[in-house]
Amino acid sequence: MMHICDKIKQERYKIVVVLIFLFAISVRIWNWPHTIYDINCDEAMAAINAKSIAEKGTDIYGTTYPVYFEGWAISGQSAFAIYIMALFIKLFGFSIVSIRLPILLVSISSLCFMPLLMYRIFQSRKMAMITLLLLAINPWDILQSQWSLDCNFYPHVMLIAVYLLLKGIQDKKRMTVYFSMILFAITLYTYGIALYLTPIFLCVVAGYLLKQKSITVKELAICVLLFLAISAPIIVMAIIQLFDLPSIRIGNMTIQNFTYATRTNDMFLFSGNKWMTLSYNLKYLTDVLVKQTDHLIWNAFPNYGTMYFMSMPLVAIETVFLIYAFFRKKQEDSARRLGMALLLTWLLIGIVCGIVINEININRINIIWYVLLMINAIGIYEIIKQLKYKKVLSIVFLVVYGIQFIGFMNEYHTTGSEKIVNSFTWSKGLVSAIEYVEHSGVDKVVLSDTVSNTDKKDIFIRYGTKGNQIEEKIAEEEFVKYYIPKETAHMDFSTPERKYIIQAIEENTMLTEPMYVMAKEEESNIKNMEDYEKNVFNQYMVLSKKAVGNSIE
Repeated sequence: MMHICDKIKQERYKIVVVLIFLFAISVRIWNWPHTIYDINCDEAMAAINAKSIAEKGTDIYGTTYPVYFEGWAISGQSAFAIYIMALFIKLFGFSIVSIRLPILLVSISSLCFMPLLMYRIFQSRKMAMITLLLLAINPWDILQSQWSLDCNFYPHVMLIAVYLLLKGIQDKKRMTVYFSMILFAITLYTYGIALYLTPIFLCVVAGYLLKQKSITVKELAICVLLFLAISAPIIVMAIIQLFDLPSIRIGNMTIQNFTYATRTNDMFLFSGNKWMTLSYNLKYLTDVLVKQTDHLIWNAFPNYGTMYFMSMPLVAIETVFLIYAFFRKKQEDSARRLGMALLLTWLLIGIVCGIVINEININRINIIWYVLLMINAIGIYEIIKQLKYKKVLSIVFLVVYGIQFIGFMNEYHTTGSEKIVNSFTWSKGLVSAIEYVEHSGVDKVVLSDTVSNTDKKDIFIRYGTKGNQIEEKIAEEEFVKYYIPKETAHMDFSTPERKYIIQAIEENTMLTEPMYVMAKEEESNIKNMEDYEKNVFNQYMVLSKKAVGNSIE
């Protein structure tokens, strides 16, 4: 009879898990990819580089298969997201679906691996189910799955790698451990800071595994060799930047020196006044963790944060208990201790990330949110387990988190998404305006200089024209023009199909060309507005000259 009851419970558990999983997927694909209907500048830059890689094997500047991509004049983008996008563009064509599908799929995969990781550590189905439910409704995870930011692939690949490492050690399957090393190496191509964080994580874990005799020196050596073999190109790239060495090519792969790159200025290690920078970084880190906001609406809504506000006190308390449980004299079983070691080391590198990166924000510290969510799940599980009225407590948690989730989803699908697409790094309708022009058949278009005078708008124009600019390669000297409005006016966005001209729309301007793209507020500068048909795209508009017979006398 007991065996039958256990079997029934197990079947019920499987059904509930499947239902939660399907619910989580439906939350992420509901109106995807159009809830956030506009595009971010980082997303657009990655997309046109991915299209170029898919079609020509070069980035938009003509560099063949770079291990790290140029972005604007002073920064770059991680390669993993761009090459994955390139694959999807190759398969499905250049579209917002191809651009956003990779991050959606890898986010959905995390819905599988995080509960599996928690079950591996604690051997508790309830713990795994709580973790899955928290992840299903997590605001940060939902938002980052909706649009493609290159660095947001890091926590997902890291999660899978950690799970495979734990599984390989527990099951004594060394091939699984070795495969996890490949994924750990790939994390270095997902986010620049992973070059520092992932090796720290692996060094701490390696020391623990050697001490516990869970891995031999020979096996560790194989792991190191595998990791270095996969990560060598990005490590060489970092050395080239550090010592200002010339770019090199290995076959078709390019490891380049970024002449204008200033990303190291974002790091505490390269700051002038290190003590002052450290104090600022600790303040930013505390604010981001406690307040769960960085004032960037696409990362978190002020009313809900990354994990909902009632979560963080519980996370803080449970972290103390986890550290105590790990270091106390009474030994936990080895499997659980290894899992706890992985979680605490993961938390450690998240904190290190917050310290070494100046003025941290939510996406820059993305590596920490998954481990905090898992600690949150542990805290909820322990409260329900240790206190009386378990069913009542379970209902209370479900209701409280459920109310927050409903509020978050309502805001996301209404005012939240509108605020996102009207933020300063988003197109605000410019891409839609350019795409309208591209389908118009007009062979000559005037861009107002307010449309084209910053680097971000430059990327939106190139994205809207599908990156089909006439020039094959932009010289490095041209990069600086993106930051000088008067110089940017001389940039050429023309494609083989049409000529783009940049012109100032000053007061009392008389329009003469067949089509114009400009900001909405410039309408008051136009003297002969009655001669043009207006199509508005959020904060931009396209003016098309009316046929002679339709003009207003």
